[in-house]
Amino acid sequence: MHCDSDDDSLCCDTSHLLDTDIYYNEIVFALTQAADQNIPKVPKSAMKHYWSVALVDLKNNSVSTHRSW
Repeated sequence: MHCDSDDDSLCCDTSHLLDTDIYYNEIVFALTQAADQNIPKVPKSAMKHYWSVALVDLKNNSVSTHRSW
């Protein structure tokens, strides 16, 4: 499709704008569906609000390994 605009960066053709909106909404819908089907839903209240001892150990090991490189 050719856009009949004086400015190459700006399209004023309503059919182009409508197509862009449709494509955008379809992409958002597809990404939302993929996220809903593949990303587990965990309520915020289920998350620990503090670091556990095991996580502190993992972090310390990671930091010490990184420093030794």
